[in-house]
Amino acid sequence: MSDQELEEWQLKEAIRLSLEDTPPPLKKPRVESGKGWIFPTCGPYNGHWEKQKGAQCGLHALRAITWTKQLERKDMNKFFAVTKKGIQKWNKGTCEWSNADPIVNTMALFNLSHTRIDNKPWEIENDMANPPKNLRGYIINIPDPIPHWFAIRRGIGQGCYYNLDSYARDARTAIKKKDVIDIVLGRNGKVKPKAIYKVTANIKGNKYDFPNMDEVDRGIDNSLTEEDLIYDSPNQAFYHDEDLEEAIRRSMQDK
Repeated sequence: MSDQELEEWQLKEAIRLSLEDTPPPLKKPRVESGKGWIFPTCGPYNGHWEKQKGAQCGLHALRAITWTKQLERKDMNKFFAVTKKGIQKWNKGTCEWSNADPIVNTMALFNLSHTRIDNKPWEIENDMANPPKNLRGYIINIPDPIPHWFAIRRGIGQGCYYNLDSYARDARTAIKKKDVIDIVLGRNGKVKPKAIYKVTANIKGNKYDFPNMDEVDRGIDNSLTEEDLIYDSPNQAFYHDEDLEEAIRRSMQDK
């Protein structure tokens, strides 16, 4: 499948999903033995998920966390355009090998807030025990075998979570809260992340303050880039270019 065919398929799939009816009500919750946490029976994920293309995992993760059924059919082309534009804006014109800034800066224009929690292991455990109403999910970067971004997204129901990794064979099946904790904290054989961003939706009234795609587009145009100012930001790249180059060299040697 060519890159153009892949993009066309992704757009058609996103439009199809956006037109689907609301999933059926969740079944009666059950309690996992020994944990005391309620795990509803979760259906398959019916949101947007992309398979890996080149080194564009940052773009895939961004789309996975920002997509919502509030997007109208006519907005889907714009959604793909503005998310790509946002990554390129803060990543020197490319969607390849994105660091943290392009992702979190574009998320902010979708009225999504973020907190870096890789040094706060207790926070993910608290989230799973008592999830905030506006919790959208997590954006995670793992360093091995090469730097890779992916999203864990909260679904309908208190205990429904989905690993929307673009390298996954199947991202439609729900994972348990224990699995979320293992992935986020790098436990039980999981690769320890280098960066973890907790993502929450900005609420207006009782609903997510969903932005118009034209507003997001204008926000990208009107935003400054790293070349425009010098700043000390917690969102700046958390690995240097030489680290990335070394990771790429290492991965090529393994082939």
